[in-house]
Amino acid sequence: MLPKKFIAKQQIQIHCHYLREDHKDQLHSEHVIYHLISGTIKFLDNKKEYICKEGDYWYCYKNQFLKYQKIPQDRDTPCKFIRMELDEQLLKKIAREKKLRSTWMEKQAGVIMIKNNLSMQEIFASFINNESNTMTVDPDATLAKMEKAAMIVLEQHPQLKNALFDFNQPTRKVFDDFMQNNFMFNVSLKAFAYMSGRSISTFKRDFIKTFKMPPKKWLVEKRMQNAYYMISEKGKRSREIYFLLGFGSESNFCFAFKKYFGFNPSQVKDNKIVLGENGINKFYI
Repeated sequence: MLPKKFIAKQQIQIHCHYLREDHKDQLHSEHVIYHLISGTIKFLDNKKEYICKEGDYWYCYKNQFLKYQKIPQDRDTPCKFIRMELDEQLLKKIAREKKLRSTWMEKQAGVIMIKNNLSMQEIFASFINNESNTMTVDPDATLAKMEKAAMIVLEQHPQLKNALFDFNQPTRKVFDDFMQNNFMFNVSLKAFAYMSGRSISTFKRDFIKTFKMPPKKWLVEKRMQNAYYMISEKGKRSREIYFLLGFGSESNFCFAFKKYFGFNPSQVKDNKIVLGENGINKFYI
């Protein structure tokens, strides 16, 4: 078992970003509470965008893919936030002491807003040393505060009990549906395999069996076909869709688009092609 001091420092982190970042994709591997001190954070799951503003508290599920972007308020005011990770060890302790357990898993929004209240304010304010603007962590007190924050989340959203206290690995998903719903996330094949409920070797084998081509080739085709559709049929521009399709920057998207189609995204109206209906997913449109 890791020392309490190490655990506390790993699970409570303060982030400060003065530059607007490109969108990033990640597998959220733990339950997390975010408190935004300044600036804006945009989260996107495979269905919806969530905007976290100054003073907000948000809860993000474990075991889901998320896109996010950190946006500073202005040149002198960064995007600054505290990230509290509710790991399995802490949640098992709460479940044992409070006699709580998951009974079923109902689908919820990927990111849920937590109402601001005095208790939550006091918990997160205690981590900031106002004089040095750095993080202050007392291991024993921090673990107690994390437990209190988890209970506040549960008080506001009792249905989250079924997510917080589900300690099972991701269940095996219907392969075609899983990939069609998540191809837009720029994560590793290992992350895709884990979330589909498969080992990496079984994932690759099932991929070939289902789609008749290797994962990387299929992902490129899927993203490019959807890009063409969104530009040609919906009038979208590169800057509006690159992050939705798993690209970290507009320049990377335009390079990949030209490599695949032989022309730039801005030239789509002069280069009509026919896309197979199965290649299009009408998400975020």
